[in-house]
Amino acid sequence: MLKKTISILSLVFLLITGCILYYLAGEYSRSQLILILIAAVIAFFFFIINRNYSIRDSTSHSIRIAYIFLLGYFIVFFQRYLDLIAGLCSPNNSFLFNSSDTIIRTAALSFIGLIAFILGYISYKSYGNYAQKNIKIIETSTLKGLSLIFTIIFVALNGADFIAGSYSQAFIESRQGTVAAYSQVICQAFYLATLTLEIYQNKPCLSFWQFLKQLGVRFNLALLIYVSLVLVSGDRGPIIQVGLMLIASYVIKVRPHVNLIAIIFICIIGAYALTLMGIARTQDKSDSFITRMELSSNHKIETYSAPSLIPITGELSNSVRCTHTAVANVPSRHPFFYGSFQLRDLCRIIPFSNALTSYIFDTDSRYQNSAMFITILRNGRFYTSGEGSTVVADLYLSFGMPGVLIGLFLFGRLVKHVETKVFFTPPAQIPFLYSSLALFLFSIAIYINRSGIFSSIASFSYGIIVIFIYVTLHRQRVSIKSHKL
Repeated sequence: MLKKTISILSLVFLLITGCILYYLAGEYSRSQLILILIAAVIAFFFFIINRNYSIRDSTSHSIRIAYIFLLGYFIVFFQRYLDLIAGLCSPNNSFLFNSSDTIIRTAALSFIGLIAFILGYISYKSYGNYAQKNIKIIETSTLKGLSLIFTIIFVALNGADFIAGSYSQAFIESRQGTVAAYSQVICQAFYLATLTLEIYQNKPCLSFWQFLKQLGVRFNLALLIYVSLVLVSGDRGPIIQVGLMLIASYVIKVRPHVNLIAIIFICIIGAYALTLMGIARTQDKSDSFITRMELSSNHKIETYSAPSLIPITGELSNSVRCTHTAVANVPSRHPFFYGSFQLRDLCRIIPFSNALTSYIFDTDSRYQNSAMFITILRNGRFYTSGEGSTVVADLYLSFGMPGVLIGLFLFGRLVKHVETKVFFTPPAQIPFLYSSLALFLFSIAIYINRSGIFSSIASFSYGIIVIFIYVTLHRQRVSIKSHKL
């Protein structure tokens, strides 16, 4: 308990230091940037020594939602600052930093977000035992069949465009609110529902490959088709999400002792592959996907926008430019948005809600979400590709630095709450809501750093609806059969 108290007080001191740097930030200072990075490492140390507080019976300590999130956070928000200190890029690099005047203030803002998340995470205190009666096994064969059917529908609606190389920012915008766009969200919802219910199946499982076999041919075929089509399009987000969701389902069900070296190796290979895909998206769309990947493999990754100490994640670390753009323009050139971006993202839970939101919100394309606002700020109205956003930029644009602090503090508490519920409880006794929420948080743990805080909420919401309907119908069917007997 004393260790935790000392850690929290130390983190509060670091938070105050970060706030002072944020408000007093001026011209670029290498020494101040080094101070921020050292403080970030110290904060991570406090997270490590307190990471398992109140999760007493967990056997798997290598894979956590928080670990994956923080890995992505350091890549997106701090890697390019390491490159800057190492002399691999210049503070005048307008692509990465907008201008040298924004570097210290933006780095301090990202540091504040890091401290807020860690404080929220380690300050959470669990109460009591969450165990309940074992949940009755719900067969998933029908759900797996439906997953394959909806995957085929997704392919029918999008396959031709994806294979032809039409996937682009303009293509994404043209599909917004259409059946084709929702078909992808529905696919993800069925994958989430299936993997959630698979946790409760009473089947012995000794390895990940055995777990994959137990998922069955239909479900694995659905995943293979979906991932292959998305891979051809060059969109990496859904691949990361589905892959992490699959791994999370196995970890929650089996609680394996994970080899940390194996995880690091897989992450390196995965990061390299995803970086190649990022470069492939910039190649001539008239070439086949395989040709573009071959050209990308011959491309010097370290020259992709600027050299980096860690080239395989250099492309992802370029996302820091989004946060710099937000800080440079708001509130000096545009007022804060006070939650309108987050509210718009939440409204997308409602199918085909574009007509409704057009009466409530400004219809200017700049204000659709934080990613669109940043894209137009950087590239103007006649852009050819999207810039994306970051979780820090998304919260900052709405409420400034307090929004980043409060938003990531609450997110840290949510992550720890879900981890405690899931890993403190035997798999067969975890409530459906928490197992599905855990899979969802695992799936977005890396990519949420590169998007808005609520940008992926629709797939989770639809997944919960699918689970509720499927479980209700299954129980009714079982009840009718028992009465007949």
